[in-house]
Amino acid sequence: MSAQAADDSATPAPAGVKRTKPLPNSTYLTAASFAGKIFAFVALLDILRTLPAPVFGNYTDVLTYVGLFGMFTDLGLNTVAVRDLAQDARSAVEYVSNILVLRLALTIGLVVVIVVLAQFLVSPVDRLAVFVFSLSLIPIALGTTFGIAFQYQERLIFPAIINVVSSFLTALGYIVVLALGHHVLGLVAVFTLVNVLSTAASAWFVYARLLRWRLVVDVRTWPSLLARSFPFFVLTMLNTIYLRADMQILKLMMGCAHETVCRPLGEYGAAYRPLDAVGSIFYANINMVMLPLLNRMAVESRAALARVVRIGTTLVLAVGVPIALLTTFFAPQAMHLLAGKEGGYIVAAPALAVVIWAFPCSLVQCVWYNAVYALFKQHVVVLAFAVTAVFNIVFNILLIPHFSYMASAALTVASELLNLLIVFITLRRSLGPLGFGVATAKLGIVAAVASVVLWLLHPLGIVVGLPIGGLVILAGLKLTRLIGKAEREVLSSMPVVGRYAALF
Repeated sequence: MSAQAADDSATPAPAGVKRTKPLPNSTYLTAASFAGKIFAFVALLDILRTLPAPVFGNYTDVLTYVGLFGMFTDLGLNTVAVRDLAQDARSAVEYVSNILVLRLALTIGLVVVIVVLAQFLVSPVDRLAVFVFSLSLIPIALGTTFGIAFQYQERLIFPAIINVVSSFLTALGYIVVLALGHHVLGLVAVFTLVNVLSTAASAWFVYARLLRWRLVVDVRTWPSLLARSFPFFVLTMLNTIYLRADMQILKLMMGCAHETVCRPLGEYGAAYRPLDAVGSIFYANINMVMLPLLNRMAVESRAALARVVRIGTTLVLAVGVPIALLTTFFAPQAMHLLAGKEGGYIVAAPALAVVIWAFPCSLVQCVWYNAVYALFKQHVVVLAFAVTAVFNIVFNILLIPHFSYMASAALTVASELLNLLIVFITLRRSLGPLGFGVATAKLGIVAAVASVVLWLLHPLGIVVGLPIGGLVILAGLKLTRLIGKAEREVLSSMPVVGRYAALF
């Protein structure tokens, strides 16, 4: 994608939309997420240093259990709404109104189901926390719906600000409740309260600035809306099962399903947290930017879409692979930094060194999935997740008894690669040669050289190895010219980052 293609003039804006530039949107979102994750990181340090591994296992269990049901608050409605409104925004009020009421009704019913099933599936010590945390699904569902207005208009700086403030309030609340001696219940109560406040702020902004203060609900449209969103719901369901089922399987297979505490679950949860943290900086932001952008490119031409996919893939790999590589070499130090030496989490460092490689795979998925959606081939992504979910669940059941959560870590990465292979075949058939081979080979050379340097410097510790390893990677990107002219044009159009694009 050239600098001109990135500009709004490349494609006419849909009716009723004041278009903003997608690249500044991406940069602002990423910067805001990074700022928010600084607060989240501070809170995570306090949580891991305050809660021993068994209690953190309870916390992980609550999050995972409720998270498995959270997929039913989405139903794929946002993806369909943004895809349609990015091309014609005249029905925005009707879209948002119907999805808002539909989601509210479904989520209230879902909370009841969660609480009832918790009587049989959750340890008694965690049931109240499950109830409080399940209530957070209501503001989350409403806030997600308000996000449609921000996303299809590509005015994403506003939710970015709300997210930063929410992250700050959540981190502050976590620190306060832990200092007061509360544990799992206090943490989920803070999370729920902050989501209520952030959703209220989003609602005010959407209706004060983006949409009319009007609620237009037509129940007769719901069946059609649900039918069109069903493939995306199936995708969300499979994705949630695929990403979270390993936690529940681990709890069951390690024999602590009905125990008060589960140490393996706490250890694996701690190893998984850095992946969640670094991923949350990028995943949602890339999706929010790429979905409307790739839909506009698909309308323009298949060649334009292929070009954006190629550039986006190169850029996310240039970010994801170095982060995964450095984390692998310094996983023990990362666990010490996160949890200290008293909580018993250091044994999970090998799992972190493995599972972090799911991060670059997931970044690529963010680009490729949205390209498939733009081609109206979402059934392929559903198929990919169906295959990988079965693969992940079956092999977790077979291997966890022998390798504990190291099996879960390795299978998470293997599942991501299998998923990418299926989606790549579809993109290759639909768009022709995508030109990933040369970029992948260059990045492989950079990673190999950096690995040797990091291995040699590893005895000197993270203070020496991390900065030198980072410089070697940057030098490798420069020498191999992985970041080509098209990628530099994209980078140069970004605020802040643009002034350094010439370095590559």
